[in-house]
Amino acid sequence: MRLRNLVLSALLIALIASSGFSFQAADGDEEFRAGEVVVELKPGAIIEAVNERNRTTTIQQIYGTNFYRLKTPSGKKEKKWRKRLKKDMDVLSASLNPVVTSPSLLARVTVSFPDGFAKPGFTLADFESQNALFDLLRLEEVKQRSRGRDVVVAVIDTGIDYTHPALAMNLWKDARSNADIDNDRIDNDGDGLVDDAHGWDFVDNDNDPMETAADPETTVAGHGTFIAGIITTLAPECRILPIRAFPAGGTTDGFTVAAAVKYAAD
Repeated sequence: MRLRNLVLSALLIALIASSGFSFQAADGDEEFRAGEVVVELKPGAIIEAVNERNRTTTIQQIYGTNFYRLKTPSGKKEKKWRKRLKKDMDVLSASLNPVVTSPSLLARVTVSFPDGFAKPGFTLADFESQNALFDLLRLEEVKQRSRGRDVVVAVIDTGIDYTHPALAMNLWKDARSNADIDNDRIDNDGDGLVDDAHGWDFVDNDNDPMETAADPETTVAGHGTFIAGIITTLAPECRILPIRAFPAGGTTDGFTVAAAVKYAAD
């Protein structure tokens, strides 16, 4: 029940957040991924049987849950197929997949982190010199209360540049006894994600959540790394778990966000 509530909450957050963010319509009119339906199966149900009855195909599953992202048959509208899937004997719930576009404003602030992302030409020294920002955050007072030791902060964003010298020492590494090992191509921890020893990229579905460089004037490239930099400045002893759920263009969907939240919670 706790897991189901977590995923449902993540989907709800994506829906609520999208109302305050800008939308990029998938088909020109809708605020949802065209031709996609998110379903939750009843316990014991098999997705292959649901797909066969409804002529849908599986795009993605949130591992360890009964939530699936399905593609409707060619030419079939998602709203119509959601109603059909709701009536399926093995489906507990069916919803559309909201398109969420990250606000671009924060990617274009004058503070630069890291070099060459949010504001080309700025350096790490420029970032650290933004005393007005740190005064606003009451940085020194925060550090007196806690420096973030033993705290893991998941940054669900556009990825981070984990090679940046100000972040490299703060990168999270799975220290569990069954943790994945870098590049051994084995899912050691059994979470459905291979070699996710340092986070995951839910955009490209691989184990490299690196920020993608792009034009900061037309994209949100650098946003995730900027946020990670703020966090490590506030809590210099914390660990950053990078989770890429937004591409540089800034547009993702509720299912991807839900998968990222579930991964972070695990």
